[in-house]
Amino acid sequence: MLDVAGPAATTPPMQEMLGRTRAFLTNQIEASGLVRYHGSPDAPTIGALGCLITPDSDDTALVWRVAPGANRALLTKALETIRRFRRADGLYQTWLARRADYRCLDPGHDPNPADIGIQMHILMLLAREDPPTAKALCQATWAGFRIGHR
Repeated sequence: MLDVAGPAATTPPMQEMLGRTRAFLTNQIEASGLVRYHGSPDAPTIGALGCLITPDSDDTALVWRVAPGANRALLTKALETIRRFRRADGLYQTWLARRADYRCLDPGHDPNPADIGIQMHILMLLAREDPPTAKALCQATWAGFRIGHR
């Protein structure tokens, strides 16, 4: 929504709402630089959700792109972690942990999927932060599309 509403936010109430949204997202960045779908471990809602889910590449890339924290060292840590979970085919895994370390997840038959939405969020972050790696991801995504859709 920030991508869609941001450019159209010309009124003070809309700008204020988007500012609060960005601030909330920025506060989700953990000391590891990673972000969790269910929120940070110290968020008051964790008790209501019932579990502390494993950090994921999708939310980490999205938050760093639309609401980056000021601490670039945390971004460096996050990118290093995301890179460790790059698959042999050049795509990136969802969960930023070894399967044995998953928390509150039932990964089903595919323990670490690399879906297109996740790849696009990572690509958009890498395009700004690491263009050569973004190009490699773009090529891997295109290669996977061609192979899977013959």
